[in-house]
Amino acid sequence: MDLQTDEILIQDCLNGRTEAFRELIKRHEQGLFNYLRRMIGDGHGAEDLFQEVFLTVYKNLSKFDPSKSF
Repeated sequence: MDLQTDEILIQDCLNGRTEAFRELIKRHEQGLFNYLRRMIGDGHGAEDLFQEVFLTVYKNLSKFDPSKSF
């Protein structure tokens, strides 16, 4: 079992370990996808929005404030 926090995974990703970002996605995908699907009422739209969310997250990882929850 991997006990790394989201903050550690973000730092690992910023240090070039791409697997860390995959772990972040895996960790949060089900909850976020379900939320998006409920919010917009469309599974395909939720998939597209999910990808946009994580693309935006990836582009802005360096701005993450570790004092806040991921």
